[in-house]
Amino acid sequence: CLSSVASLFITIFDAESEDQQDVDLAILTALLKGTNMSASDQLNLALAWNRLDIAKKHILVYGQHWKVGALEQAMLDALVMDRVDFVKLLIEHGVNMHRFLTISRLEELYNTKQGPSNLLLHHLVRDVKQNTLSVDYKISLIDIGLVIEYLLGGAYRSSYTRKHFRILYNDIYRKHKVNSVKWLPRKSKISRMGSAESTLHSQFFRTAQPYKYKERSTALHKCKKKSKDDTNFAENSESSGFIYPYNDLLVWAVLMKRQKMAMFFWQHGEEAMVKAVVACKLYRAMAHEAEQSNMVDDTSEELKKYSKEFGQLALDVLEKAFKQNEQMAMKLLTYELKNWSNSTCLKLAVSVGLRSFISHTCTQMLLTDMWMGCLKMRKNSWFKVIMSILLPPTILMLEFKSKAEMSHVPQSQDSHQFTWYHGDQSPTSPKDALSLVNGGQGNLPGIRKIYEFYNAPIVKFWFHTMAYMAFLMLFTYTVLVKMEPRPSVQEWLVIIYIFSTAIEKVREVFISEPGKFRQKVKVWIYEYWNFTDSVAIILFMIGFGLRWSDPPVQTAGRLLYCLDIIFWYTRLLDLFAVNQHAGPYLTMIGKMTANMFYIVVMMAIILLSFGVSRKAILSPEEPPSWTLARDIVFQPYWMMFGEVYAGEIDVCETNEDCPPGSFLTPFLQAVYLFVQYIIMVNLLIAFFNNVYFDLKSISNKLWKYNRYRYIMTYHEKPWLPPPFILLSHIGLLINRIFHHRPPNELDQEEGDVGLKLYLSDEELKKLHDFEEQCVEKYFHEKNENLSSSDSERIRLTTERVEEMFLQLKEVHEKVFYIKESFLSLDSQLGHLQDLSALSVDILKVLSAVDTLQVEEALLADTKHRTCRKLPHSWSNALYSKTLSSLECLLAGNKSFECLDFSFSRRRTEQSLPVDVSIAHRTWPPLKGSLGETRSISSLLKFKKTIYHGRAKESCWLGRMVIRFDTGTHCSLLGFVHYHKVLPGAFETQPACWLFITAVKSMLFAAVERNNLMRLAQTIPFTPVQLFAGEEVTVYRLEESSPMNLDKSMSSWSQRGMAAMIQVLSREEMDGGLRRAMKVICTWSENDILKLGQVFIVKSFLPEVVQTWEKIFHDGTVLHLCLREIQQQRAAQKLIYTFNRVKPHTIPYTPRFLEVFLIYCHSANQWLTIEKYMTGEFRKYNNNNGDEITPSNLLEELMLAFSHWTYVYTRGELLVLDLQGVGENLTDPSVIKPEDKKSGKMVFGPANLGEGAIRNFLTKHRCNSCCRRLKLPGMRKLLPFKTAVLLVLIICVCGS
Repeated sequence: CLSSVASLFITIFDAESEDQQDVDLAILTALLKGTNMSASDQLNLALAWNRLDIAKKHILVYGQHWKVGALEQAMLDALVMDRVDFVKLLIEHGVNMHRFLTISRLEELYNTKQGPSNLLLHHLVRDVKQNTLSVDYKISLIDIGLVIEYLLGGAYRSSYTRKHFRILYNDIYRKHKVNSVKWLPRKSKISRMGSAESTLHSQFFRTAQPYKYKERSTALHKCKKKSKDDTNFAENSESSGFIYPYNDLLVWAVLMKRQKMAMFFWQHGEEAMVKAVVACKLYRAMAHEAEQSNMVDDTSEELKKYSKEFGQLALDVLEKAFKQNEQMAMKLLTYELKNWSNSTCLKLAVSVGLRSFISHTCTQMLLTDMWMGCLKMRKNSWFKVIMSILLPPTILMLEFKSKAEMSHVPQSQDSHQFTWYHGDQSPTSPKDALSLVNGGQGNLPGIRKIYEFYNAPIVKFWFHTMAYMAFLMLFTYTVLVKMEPRPSVQEWLVIIYIFSTAIEKVREVFISEPGKFRQKVKVWIYEYWNFTDSVAIILFMIGFGLRWSDPPVQTAGRLLYCLDIIFWYTRLLDLFAVNQHAGPYLTMIGKMTANMFYIVVMMAIILLSFGVSRKAILSPEEPPSWTLARDIVFQPYWMMFGEVYAGEIDVCETNEDCPPGSFLTPFLQAVYLFVQYIIMVNLLIAFFNNVYFDLKSISNKLWKYNRYRYIMTYHEKPWLPPPFILLSHIGLLINRIFHHRPPNELDQEEGDVGLKLYLSDEELKKLHDFEEQCVEKYFHEKNENLSSSDSERIRLTTERVEEMFLQLKEVHEKVFYIKESFLSLDSQLGHLQDLSALSVDILKVLSAVDTLQVEEALLADTKHRTCRKLPHSWSNALYSKTLSSLECLLAGNKSFECLDFSFSRRRTEQSLPVDVSIAHRTWPPLKGSLGETRSISSLLKFKKTIYHGRAKESCWLGRMVIRFDTGTHCSLLGFVHYHKVLPGAFETQPACWLFITAVKSMLFAAVERNNLMRLAQTIPFTPVQLFAGEEVTVYRLEESSPMNLDKSMSSWSQRGMAAMIQVLSREEMDGGLRRAMKVICTWSENDILKLGQVFIVKSFLPEVVQTWEKIFHDGTVLHLCLREIQQQRAAQKLIYTFNRVKPHTIPYTPRFLEVFLIYCHSANQWLTIEKYMTGEFRKYNNNNGDEITPSNLLEELMLAFSHWTYVYTRGELLVLDLQGVGENLTDPSVIKPEDKKSGKMVFGPANLGEGAIRNFLTKHRCNSCCRRLKLPGMRKLLPFKTAVLLVLIICVCGS
């Protein structure tokens, strides 16, 4: 036997047990139990097995003490192995991500070999480094920064490539090298110092070439003089970690293609919206790179799917924030993101191309505010702006926005430093502050109004457009008139305009965000209109240089002017892009032009194939010249547009000396026109049509997306148009010289350009808190929507049904066991009762002193039983009783025997003995009408044991005693109804057998009769109120055995349940005795009334109450309600038995509703309440016995039920007034004839007594259901006493 200590280390696994855990879980549990491992080792083991449940229940439990930083290694392992649930669990148990995430750990995560691999990251690193990587190459964070910049594109600068980070990274790397060298042997230190140093420099020159140590020291020395905070930040970054660690971990998860981990880190930390946008951009760029790399797997499609998920998240967060607070949502779009290259969320979304995000209402409202600037206009804004430009004094009449209204609008850094209202001075009085918030235009100085007017983008647009139209008019005039040797005034104006425009373009290049000039040019030229403007300017400058020469060089310059004006006229199309209706068409044109390239190439191939063959056949002796190229494409090209040159189709018709083979050209031309004109041109038209309809459906979204570019273009332009823009350039140059701002940050390597919101730390914290609340509410609503979805409801319902099925199965087994126990107890009680009756009879016989005393005692006992009114039967499922003995007097001098049988039912599967006692009695001589004597023999007793086998039907035998005094007279002493009579038991007594057959189907159990008769009397009822002050108190008629309603005894509950009901309709539904009203249950104690269920409340009419006040002097209404409910319960019990005995071929199961007694405290009145039935209400018969003509099986069944109740109760009860909806019945009338004459109420006031019964017997017509139930016809239905008398007469005559 194992000791108790040893048993702790043994885990028993039973594979066949239903409750047994999984095999891996059992093994892990055994390992944790059987080894003496520390908590950290146990956590590592659970992490390796990916068993979160074990970690929750046995390792990370309450009271477990962990050392500082003990869980950080587990966090690193969870990140490496991509265990999202463990990461969440560790964060919940106190892992500080700010302390956990360091540069070395983040670099280790990027170089991990465990978890899902991502070869695309190594390809990207190789592309940005532009050289091959070794197998064991370690990716640095500076490499990651270059990859991020490459993927995000544009002017984005990663924090990993900035100057201060590279200095810090270099310093940390040197410290690690020095620490590693200290632990080397002394001989190897000297030999490895040089290699370590060379490895260090080679590593950084391979990545981003960070600054050398001396340069770093010099830079830090300068920075110490300027700012001590920046130096402290540089010294403590490794210990304190990153500012926003969840942002860096999100980028790591995205680049490593770990979507679940990326989604988890997106949910935590600040800047949720911009994180979603950045993740969307990274995934989209990675998908493009994967597609360009021709990767064989589905990496590109997978990355596109992840990108769409994050794009939708960004849109959902914006939608949620906009619903919460519009201004705060707009601030989220444009506040400065210091951790994301000092950019804004809106700018990043535009670079990603999130059209749905940009076209959102919140973004469009912000763009509209940016477009209008400080101008407060709603209607006819273009007219007001043009009039103000033409008439400057009208500017003072315009309405401007207040500072509060412009608090969410981004601004440039120069505008931010330019204080609002000439300074940051706070209002001197509350009145001034109120007027400042209300934005009254009187508080804005005139000079400030003029400044804000001309700096509004809409004003700049119309000012530049008007100047451009004037320029085009002058340029058109210049090219149309004769060019003089010296430029005219109009030409000089055009020259100045174009040269000033060229200077503005150069300024735009220099003020763009990228740091390097080459990147600035690349970003600027990427814009289509900037490229066309550059071509137009260069072409004009060449023409301007040539026009100073003499002809024909001057003519070449003029031709360049003529070609150049095409570009300037085309530039007008960009002006229409501002319009909501014309803007989408420009996008369609650009899309069609970009996508028709392949079709045009195919058309050019067909054109050249025909043109070359045609020219070669028609001109076999053509000398070499450049005109051949023109002749090849000239005529075939125009043939595409319908010019077929009909006169030149057949050259031989006009020229007899035609080249050989000329007859082939008409055939070739026919084939060419069919392919080119019929197929290719129509294909191109169909393609354009498809593009049109595709873009037409999203035209509004495209225009909203392109608005950002137009608005930003005119935001950055000086307010004076060319050629006056030179004045603005001079002003900007002077401002730059005299207001030079020294750099105040270590990472400020480029100018801080662009529009953004500059918030204080307190405002930024409030904005982050608001964003976190929006994310929490978003996920809360998402979970609610998920739980309320149809699929989730079906899944939950399925789980609940399965759980209920298992519970019901258990309940069924318990009920079956209880039934078996009751049946066994019933058999034993019946056996004991039989033995007790036999014992009484034997004691009576033995108590006689002599034979005469025995005879007198037996005769007195027999006479007493004959005169006694016997009950009908006591044979039921719970009680098996033997009532009397059977005495049969035989004719002649023969003695008679009285057999006393006692059988006990056994419902067990095993064979059980049953005792049968037979008493033989010989009677003394008696004189009868025939003068014959009889004698009584001595009392003999014997006992016989009978065994019942398994699965045999049990028999119930009673005792029948028939006394024969004088003449042929037979008296009934008692009969016990039985299920099956043993063959031959009554073969010698035909009269008794006839009696049994006649009465068999008419008798019902005595206990059942007593329970029904109990409902005809007043059941004691003493209400006990639970809550005083509640609206109603509900009382229930309870049953002792709810599962067996026919054998159950009814009693009123003494404790009422509180409930609240609300009247739905004031319309009262009056009946013959009561009125009703619809109510709804708003609350109930213990759900006695179902919450939200509609009920019917019924009250008795005043005249009914007055009628019965003569019988019930006190509490008349209460007595009426009690009898009404008890009457319906009696009908419930009868229909319960009816449903059990009816044939299974009848598909309906009628039932009566349950009725409750309620006491209304406010009205001080007793009422009844029952469930409201919806549907067609039908009445099958009334309480007078009148019935409908049945038209279907359900109606026949209802009428047959009334017939059955009369037969089943041997004429004592009749259930009438059946009514309800479908199978649900209510408000019946139980008719009982005997006590109606006494004036007492029996069951209810609707009981019409014997008159109703006679009317029913007269008018009822038996239907198919009556015949299926084998009910006797109406003519055969007689009162029970008469039937018994006739049976007795038949019995006597038969004897």
